[in-house]
Amino acid sequence: MQRQKIVKRSLQRVHRRILRTGGAWYKGKWYNQDTASALTNRLYQQQTPASGTPAPHDSRANSRAQVHSVTTHLPSQSPRHLQVYTWNVGGLGGGLYDEILYYIHRHPVDVLVIQETKWRFTSRWDTHQYFFVHSGSSAADFKQGGLLTIVAKRLVDPGTLRYVDPLPGRLLRVQFYRHSQPCDVLNFYQHTWKATDHIRRLRTQALDHLTRTIHMIPKRSLMIIGGDFNATCVHSAPHVGRCVMERSQLWATDQEDLQALILGLHLCALNTFQSQHPHHTYMWGTQQSQIDYLFVRCDMADGLSRQSYAMHDHPLGAWRGGARHFLVHAQIPTHWRPWSGHASPSVAPAVDRHAIADALSGKADPRIQAFRTDVQSALNPAPASISELHDTVHTLALKHFPKPVPVRGPRPWQDGTLQQYASRMWGHLRSLRKWAARKDAHSSLQALFQCWRHSTLHLRMHRDARQQGRELRKQRRLSLLSDADQAIRQGQSRQFYQLIDKLAPKGRFRKFQMCKGGDLLTPAEELEVMRKHFVQLFNHDRPGNSTLSSTSLAETADTSFQVCSHELQVYLDKLPARKAGAPSTAPGAVWRACSDLISPTLAGLLNQRWDHSPLTPPEPWVRATLSLLLKPHKSGSAPKDFRPIGLLDALGKASISMLMSKIRADLEAYIRTSPQFAYLTGRSTSDALRRVYVHNTAARAMRMPSTRDPHYKRAGGKPVTLQGALQVCLDLTSAFDFVPRHLIAEALQDAGITGAPAQLLLSWLHACSYDLYVEGKCAHIPTNRGVKQGCPASPLLFAAFMTLITRRLSSRLTPEWVAQYLTMFADDFHVGKCFYGYNELEPGDNYVLSFEHPWNQFLTQCLADPDPVAIAPAQDAPVDAARSILTTGRVLRADPTSCDTTRNTSHIVSVSGSVASSTLFFNMATGAHSSQAAEEVLGQLQSCFGGVLANKRSAEEPGQMPPDQGDRAQKTGRGAIALGGSGKGFQGKGGRRRPGGRQQGRATPSSDNRSYASGSTLDSEDAELLHLLAKAVVRHEDTLSVLRRSTGWVFWIRSGENSILPMLADLAKTWYGKANSQEIQPNRVSLRVALMWGIMTCLKDKLTGLTQDQQAFAIRNTWADTNGSWNYQKWDAHHQTLIVDTTRPPLSTPQALESLGALLQVLNGDTLTRFAATQEIRADAQGKITFNADISLRAPGSEALYQELVRLQGSALFQIIGVQFKPEGYNRPPLIRRIHQLAG
Repeated sequence: MQRQKIVKRSLQRVHRRILRTGGAWYKGKWYNQDTASALTNRLYQQQTPASGTPAPHDSRANSRAQVHSVTTHLPSQSPRHLQVYTWNVGGLGGGLYDEILYYIHRHPVDVLVIQETKWRFTSRWDTHQYFFVHSGSSAADFKQGGLLTIVAKRLVDPGTLRYVDPLPGRLLRVQFYRHSQPCDVLNFYQHTWKATDHIRRLRTQALDHLTRTIHMIPKRSLMIIGGDFNATCVHSAPHVGRCVMERSQLWATDQEDLQALILGLHLCALNTFQSQHPHHTYMWGTQQSQIDYLFVRCDMADGLSRQSYAMHDHPLGAWRGGARHFLVHAQIPTHWRPWSGHASPSVAPAVDRHAIADALSGKADPRIQAFRTDVQSALNPAPASISELHDTVHTLALKHFPKPVPVRGPRPWQDGTLQQYASRMWGHLRSLRKWAARKDAHSSLQALFQCWRHSTLHLRMHRDARQQGRELRKQRRLSLLSDADQAIRQGQSRQFYQLIDKLAPKGRFRKFQMCKGGDLLTPAEELEVMRKHFVQLFNHDRPGNSTLSSTSLAETADTSFQVCSHELQVYLDKLPARKAGAPSTAPGAVWRACSDLISPTLAGLLNQRWDHSPLTPPEPWVRATLSLLLKPHKSGSAPKDFRPIGLLDALGKASISMLMSKIRADLEAYIRTSPQFAYLTGRSTSDALRRVYVHNTAARAMRMPSTRDPHYKRAGGKPVTLQGALQVCLDLTSAFDFVPRHLIAEALQDAGITGAPAQLLLSWLHACSYDLYVEGKCAHIPTNRGVKQGCPASPLLFAAFMTLITRRLSSRLTPEWVAQYLTMFADDFHVGKCFYGYNELEPGDNYVLSFEHPWNQFLTQCLADPDPVAIAPAQDAPVDAARSILTTGRVLRADPTSCDTTRNTSHIVSVSGSVASSTLFFNMATGAHSSQAAEEVLGQLQSCFGGVLANKRSAEEPGQMPPDQGDRAQKTGRGAIALGGSGKGFQGKGGRRRPGGRQQGRATPSSDNRSYASGSTLDSEDAELLHLLAKAVVRHEDTLSVLRRSTGWVFWIRSGENSILPMLADLAKTWYGKANSQEIQPNRVSLRVALMWGIMTCLKDKLTGLTQDQQAFAIRNTWADTNGSWNYQKWDAHHQTLIVDTTRPPLSTPQALESLGALLQVLNGDTLTRFAATQEIRADAQGKITFNADISLRAPGSEALYQELVRLQGSALFQIIGVQFKPEGYNRPPLIRRIHQLAG
């Protein structure tokens, strides 16, 4: 056979690369000089016709082959380097996404980082070749971002891929291990430059996050940084090469920050050394800039990696017009470690429980009969233990019903027609560039025609590809809808919900992973964090109570517990066929398929075990595997974001269900004595809701027209003295996990359940433990409290425990009162009562406080709080005080651990705000009892000044103070209120000036110290005395500064839009009017208290009624994070602005409202001794007004007031009303500094 010359261009390129670099990729395989002969034979065979005669030359066919070729020009590649790309796509639509997928699956792309997708979600998914990790945000400043990192699966050791987005949509870190070597890929997208302070802060914040993230990456890790930095670099060897564009001084004036980051972190910009290609990575019309970079550490950059450049001839997205970024490619060297190869972990085989369930439901499957035959043969002779029985049946189930490998359905980019469109489109683009590169292209008619032709065909292919992609996606949706309709018609609910979940998932998939302080945790560290959390959750510090055994029940218990095989078979047949069980165990469908065969053997083994005391379950049945379900609206970055569910052995579930059947009748009869509407036959959610609706309907029936309605008065209507409704809603957090087990034993004894069933049940309960698995690693978690979520016995045991608590309530109240006004559904409580007058309100008050008293004991025991919650007795809350109180709700705290707080909130909501005209919001006593005087102060503040906060500010400017108020305020100007230094009950800046301005006594010496120049003895003594007096004043002020460091605070209130200065002016004016008319007592409600109360109450009202636009504005200004929590701020002296304080965790809105409420509770004239302005305040004041405040040291509640101010200090929450404050510092005032300077 005659050897022909190689004609195919792609094969020629492969041949040249092998000769030039020693190797090349061809159709997914690597060829070097040793294997080049096999490739050469293959190439010549492809060019030789089957008949042995040379094929005729067809230029048209060759031209078409060139146009339709898929291979694009790529630089020579090395097997010891990673092929890394970065690209700003400027918006990633469906058509471009399909094009990228088709390209990366046809070319050796290892890592691709994409910026500006404009997707707003965060998720992770994969194909058969690549992992995809996306980070996005819907915040106003971040929704234009969006980062997508694509990593080839061949690089990643199984189970090692993790990610974290320190700045969602702007900074994404993906970490994985390649042959046990850590690799970190950072995807970064800087904010577009704009000469505003807000954009400068955002760009500085982004670079700060990038710097902190780089510092967290160890030196041993292969770090790759790619992205759009929206700034240019300057030459600085060896960090930045000479191939950089000239920097514009009028654009991005903070570009020095990027240069400082490169030099300070010893990075190397790879695409700044190649001089054979254009330098710019961005182009818009005639504007060109170099703003996209790939960085590695300098010690990782070799000669080949420094050949990185922007690929201007790349076909991806070439059909787009307008501004365009170019793909930047680099080859990153890797450490070759043949001694540290990572073995892929073997996947444990699983049983296809759905196939067994289908066979049990009537679907013909011959494997069922074969399985039953093998089980019957394996049971002869009978196994010697329950574990041996389980292993035998499980092995046979794996043999007959192995779980098949899931098959991925075809994706739109895998469609042959779409791929053909992409190939032809790229071919026409390459031909267009080839014709346009000719020297005579602008004057040759042939070249112009060919350019026009290929350009038209390129755009046509793109339109056809987009249309084909839309049709494929539409066809997929219609196919899923058709399958769902067919599934629901056939009664296959499971398949129906699976299809619906594909069409409309509840949320984006988030794989379990955790981070700490923005740093990723290894699987071992994640396991340890989760283990510590669940050990604290399932155990408390007083094991003496929880380990209460069933000794009292065992005294009368039988010595044995017999099991009937027929009864055991019944509960084996009731096992859910499709429900997942513990790992490496046989699912319920397996036992249902052979229940009649194994029930006699299992009954014999259990009778042999439970024939004598102690009665204990088999050890595999009490060990559950924790399955973590992400709670709604949680990020999954903390252990408390997950709900623990215990996966049990199916045999154990059937056995404990059989055990519960022997005591179910007595236990349900006991639970029915309480108003519990969960877990019982004949009671449902509708019944519980109906009781609540009846109460609300009765409350609404009490609604009366307003007494201010003249028509109602004319008709002779008279308002009642007092009427309203009282509701208490209580929800327990993690109620199943906090139940004391000794109280369950008491509940069983109270229900009359004794003997062997009770003893076995309690032994089962006390022996419970969990196994937690993270990436193949396991941790064992013992327990001494709580009941398992997922165990068949847990619901009734929990209901019995709640019935015990309800009976204790009945002992303090009456059974009739509890049955009429209390409603329970699992761990949710509702108490509702209507009252008509004070004669019914006062007993209701006693009932509510009596209702809380047993909960004090429950919270102490169930939540393991070492300090019981103090609940005031009924007689400590007189009704007279309630007539002037206007508050809402209370919070009970019980800390099971020092770091975790469980809050149980009971809201006492009066429905008469929309139901009755005479509304009463009743407040139960707080943990630390507030005095009656403090409650009266709060009542007077709300009743007298609530209108000022409600109206905020009238349209008229405040006029001049009346003449009769001259003794209370200085009339320093029109419309001005002097808030500092005067007025009853107000401690201002000091004593008043003497009238007339006359100076009595010795004259003050001049600033040039001429009075010291006299040579007389008297003058010398006076000078010395004055000098000593000045030093004493300075020392006295220093001592006061040290004391005020513990009591003093400085407040700044900003003027302008949304300022509260007009409200404070109106509040002061209202206070003077109320004080003159004797509506308030100035010695009880001072002006300083009224002003501080107004600030905190206004902030609380604004925080409660915050709109979505206001929340978005707060997030945009970095006052709040994306989760709605309020950041802390600190002063940055370098940039002269406030920045986010990352050392303090953000304050959530419920925490902020809690602090504000606690602060208002202790605010009175005794705790707040000073709140004075340093200058006059006007409604139209400009700039900032400074207020000095002092907190008492000894008054009751002063320590709580100081601690709440410390907690709120620095929070950006106060920015919404234009307020900032900080503790008093040690700086001397200007006057004292001047005295110290003159005194020497």
